[in-house]
Amino acid sequence: MNYFSHYYFDHIPGEADHNFGLSFPDLVRNFIRGKRLKPPHPSAPQFEKYPLLSQGTQKHFTRDTQFHGSEFFKTTEEKLNRLLQPVFQSLEIGRYWFASHLLAEMMLDRVLMKKHPQLLDNYYLDLQNANQNAIADYLHLSEITDQDPFFERMERFASSQYLRQYVHDPALIFSLNRIYIFTGAGSEWSKEQYTELQNTIPQAESIIFESLDHLMLEMK
Repeated sequence: MNYFSHYYFDHIPGEADHNFGLSFPDLVRNFIRGKRLKPPHPSAPQFEKYPLLSQGTQKHFTRDTQFHGSEFFKTTEEKLNRLLQPVFQSLEIGRYWFASHLLAEMMLDRVLMKKHPQLLDNYYLDLQNANQNAIADYLHLSEITDQDPFFERMERFASSQYLRQYVHDPALIFSLNRIYIFTGAGSEWSKEQYTELQNTIPQAESIIFESLDHLMLEMK
């Protein structure tokens, strides 16, 4: 799942450290190239010193496993593959299945943000209110010592509130292309490629909407 979906399903009102933990693994992976958090073991020093942050981080991994094994995700990915494969092949863009995986998560964020805009406000407040010293020490205990890139990008991510751009088709495709470039899966797309891919967004969003109620039952 993506950032906001984790928050939607598992946030605890008033517990900013826990709620930061729900996004923590993805933030580290996306902000520090080559670094990843591991699921915290209950006996690890992180858990003893920062239980709420650790519990949120642990919940992230549990939910990701549940989500990627869900019928919703499998069915959505199959439908997106059928939608995107001919478009990607005609545009000579590789790895359409990678885009299907990413869009399933990004579009879920988009749909949930549209339905719950106030909750998105709370998400960003919790990012800002989480204990920065605890986050820094947690990273240190996880053997991530060069933390400047993380906190610099974290500040930009939180202050720009970039997830709000997901409701705009061009910004969503731009974000998808950034991920392709960041992971080495592709290069900068052309204007024509951007336009054609944007045309797939309304149908992709409908695919998410059609199965949303089923996902809610699976994620209980």
